[in-house]
Amino acid sequence: MLRPLALLSLALALCGCPGPKPSAAKASAAKPSAAKAGGSSAALASAARPLVAGLELPPAAAPRPLEGETPARRAGPVRRVWRGFSYPRALARAPQGALYVLDKTGYVRCYAADGRPLYTARTPAIADGTPSALTWHPAGRLLVADSHYGRVLVYDEELRLLDAWGQHGREPGRFMLLTGIAASADGRVFVSDQGDDVARIQVFSLAGERLGGFGRWGDQPGELKRPMNLAIQGGRLAVADALNHRVQLFDLAGAWLASYGGLGERLGELKYPYGVSFAGERLWVADFGNNRLQLLDAAGVCQSWFQGAGREVGGLACPWGVLAADGRLFVTDGANDRVYELDPASLPAR
Repeated sequence: MLRPLALLSLALALCGCPGPKPSAAKASAAKPSAAKAGGSSAALASAARPLVAGLELPPAAAPRPLEGETPARRAGPVRRVWRGFSYPRALARAPQGALYVLDKTGYVRCYAADGRPLYTARTPAIADGTPSALTWHPAGRLLVADSHYGRVLVYDEELRLLDAWGQHGREPGRFMLLTGIAASADGRVFVSDQGDDVARIQVFSLAGERLGGFGRWGDQPGELKRPMNLAIQGGRLAVADALNHRVQLFDLAGAWLASYGGLGERLGELKYPYGVSFAGERLWVADFGNNRLQLLDAAGVCQSWFQGAGREVGGLACPWGVLAADGRLFVTDGANDRVYELDPASLPAR
């Protein structure tokens, strides 16, 4: 039988990203890149405030204008296509409609509600690995799960780095490998964390104070194997439970509510789900291993889907992140280095 870390390595191999470090890591801070526009973040109390044992936050590189054209709207299921990424992983959206995209090189890009490119910035250090998730916080902050550095990065809406918190470790309040992040309406920050035989959800304030947590390694209801991205709506938390090939629902206190999926290729079955996003009472799932999106109802039955082969527009390969908001649907077409905006009404339905 494969050990937990071996199972994790197998799943990570599918997406071409490095595995977690089982012990606390010492990371050297990367030098910030030069910026042509914008100023340094005044909110940083110090250019070298200690964050992790052996690691200090380097001075924040100012965000710079994001070059490129506004993608034209299209007819059909694919309404817009953004290009120029290197394996986009995660999506977040601000209330005013700005879209944030994180790719595996550590770049975050911001686009206006009409698709115009606005800003870009790179996370402070990438030598040990790059972030895997981001979310919008109701306090008007963008939170980035800086996976391999055991910390959460806090940005403003224009991608100026304001704060960071976290440490490597197994102990409650520390991180083995951050894999997902979501914020509740009351401002709590939920972070999925895993490595070795650890699989858990931890809860923090925006300032990094640990408020609680739940979850453990396993395949029983409420147990997790490589929890990936998270989504919150009302009092429900959805977790992409990747190595169990399912999505699990919890209340915000950590009580298990339901599980959907199971390994397979038929509609309603999943293979390494990586991303989740609520659409009313239903849930969009980025079904990474099956190269598709699925919309699951409250009983776990597939109601709609999107998939396609090839590199042309309409193809979908290794979707990592999905985001449903205000009747719009976005997905990272990871292996094709692009992001789609889809028209949910134009997708097949059951």
